[in-house]
Amino acid sequence: MNLNEETDFIYSKPQNRFLREIAISYFYINIDISEIFYKTEHIIPYPRVTLGYFFDHPFNVYNITRNELRLENSLIAKVTKDQIIVTPATDRIKILGVHLKPYALALLSDIPVNKLKWSMTPFEIMEIKAKKFDADIRKISTVPKLFDLVERSLLEVLRVKDFELIDNAIKIIEKSKPLISVSGLAEKTNLTERSLRNHFQNFIGCSPKDYLQIVRFKRATHEMLNSNQNLTKTGYNADFYDQAHFIKSFKSTLGKVPKEIRKEIENFRFIQFS
Repeated sequence: MNLNEETDFIYSKPQNRFLREIAISYFYINIDISEIFYKTEHIIPYPRVTLGYFFDHPFNVYNITRNELRLENSLIAKVTKDQIIVTPATDRIKILGVHLKPYALALLSDIPVNKLKWSMTPFEIMEIKAKKFDADIRKISTVPKLFDLVERSLLEVLRVKDFELIDNAIKIIEKSKPLISVSGLAEKTNLTERSLRNHFQNFIGCSPKDYLQIVRFKRATHEMLNSNQNLTKTGYNADFYDQAHFIKSFKSTLGKVPKEIRKEIENFRFIQFS
């Protein structure tokens, strides 16, 4: 597809066998802002890393939790419970991006993920030369070639690390129903809770407890998007302890209660639920 053609979304899976272990999908978006119902959007915490390059159409990214406002032309956001809202700064949304496994940042940098900032540019962490990348991307006229560029860039900077343990822990969490506890996860992975916490901090950047809460958000918002069941049942299925816990968690993290999120969720932009 030509880069000038308007599209909601184009996806592609990594071609490289090793990259398929850590990258979920590449994506490309090119759409006029007038097509978007909500111009400002609350980012729901999600158990993955997202890398985005915005061409000449930056975003205002406001981290309410840290009271930091940034104008970004590109971004890597690690797994976080911070309350974040984003707003396009121009009349168009144009993004080349990749969704990565939650521990992928640890394979792109030698710095423990909990020591990294809540958001960075790909050029900071991946040591890619910004001017060269910009020059390369401007020579490309089709979306598949953009995805090829992303794949080459990732392969050039990947570190060789043993991520089997953290990958196994993530798979155990994803398969658990009801959601596994921290102590249960430590037992399943044959680790002490302290060692498990260290692995999560080093590879993902948050504690196992916070990661499990983020998985609850994922499960709840997935049901809101794909089911018409009542919110009491949604909270129960997402393993919130009770309705009060469900409401309080959404309010403290997103600044909105589940009822408000459900009302808006079909109009949320593209990066959230792909």
